[in-house]
Amino acid sequence: MQPTTFKPRLASALTLVLLVVSLVAHGQEDAGGKFPNWTKVDTSDQRRMYVDAMREANPSAFAGEVRAFAVDTVLPQLQMEANRGTIEVVRRKMRSLLLDNVGDAKAFETASRAVLEFMLPLARDDKADPLVRINAMLLIGELRSRDNKLLPWAGSFEALTSAAGDGKLPVYLRIAALSGLAQHVEAAQKKGSATAAGLGKTLAPVLVAIVSAPPAGDRAAADWLASRALDMLPVVMPELSAQAAAAVEQVLADATRPTDVRVRAAVTLGSAARPASGIKASQAVTAIRGLVIAALEADLQAVERHDGAAPSGPGAAAPAPLVGGGHPIPVAVGRRAAWRLAVLARAIGLEPGKGGLIELLPENEKVASRDLATDLSLASQQLDLSPLEQTMRDLLTQVRNPGASAPATDADTPAADADPFGK
Repeated sequence: MQPTTFKPRLASALTLVLLVVSLVAHGQEDAGGKFPNWTKVDTSDQRRMYVDAMREANPSAFAGEVRAFAVDTVLPQLQMEANRGTIEVVRRKMRSLLLDNVGDAKAFETASRAVLEFMLPLARDDKADPLVRINAMLLIGELRSRDNKLLPWAGSFEALTSAAGDGKLPVYLRIAALSGLAQHVEAAQKKGSATAAGLGKTLAPVLVAIVSAPPAGDRAAADWLASRALDMLPVVMPELSAQAAAAVEQVLADATRPTDVRVRAAVTLGSAARPASGIKASQAVTAIRGLVIAALEADLQAVERHDGAAPSGPGAAAPAPLVGGGHPIPVAVGRRAAWRLAVLARAIGLEPGKGGLIELLPENEKVASRDLATDLSLASQQLDLSPLEQTMRDLLTQVRNPGASAPATDADTPAADADPFGK
């Protein structure tokens, strides 16, 4: 019985030894500048030998010349000028080569850690090319679990969190770090609230700091950071702290912020509407009403400018109004407005006991707020089905004058809670 058990193990060990010896020989020949671009690496014998060695069910597979090939030959390809035009492709292929089809869990962790330890200093290197730095950070965020390639590698969470919260880093690197963190948050959310809250112990303070920071420098980038942080915050902190609630409320009330950043702030407050959070629900609903008015006014002004820029002259026909509906508006404008209205309706709260800011309101304010949420939801559905200027104008009148007659709806209009954008 003993030889039967021993021979496969011996054969496996001999195969690995031969692969490593061959890798040493070829590595000595081709390392040190003979791989001028990724194509040369991707078609080399060393690539095949690395893959074969890592397929072995051997916890020590990522060692010696196997490791040297990865660290000294493969990973530096991200920095090479010859790969600059295809750096995104190189980044993805690099991860696939080094970490796909690894036969042992320990070898996989060792290899993943090597990628992290190479890329993190590169991402933080002020002297490195910005394109290289951002791709290094993106690669950290794209590291995946061995058993489920749809899940992020747990070992990257701490590095990404640190980078996202580092105000000394260029904002584009913090954006890349948050993109990776979003994958961790999504995965934790699928596992349950307890897992997501576990991430929140480390991540929530970073997200609150991002939301609290006044936009400076590149305003578009700062607003993107805030938007992404607002999306993740209620997942990892289902009950906002007083500090977090105050920061989000400030964003919602700030008329200098872009509309969609403020919309996300409202959604965050509605998602985390718990009594202990200290959310000022009345002020928040008032701010949402003002936000809807400002957003609709801006969209209508944009539509008017669009109509005014229509071709004119001999033979050019002016846009004809539709019977009973007014001019059509650009589809993208209508869809965006419909999405905003739908999520703001849910933030206020459409149904008793189903969450939203309305749960925190005094009884004498609930009816008016519920009516507002219903109006927003119905208008969202109308815009989604038929994006017309008149629908926007009717809703604007309705929101400006609470208690006025609601906009006329077709018989086929869905119920107020039939949200076309999902829950």
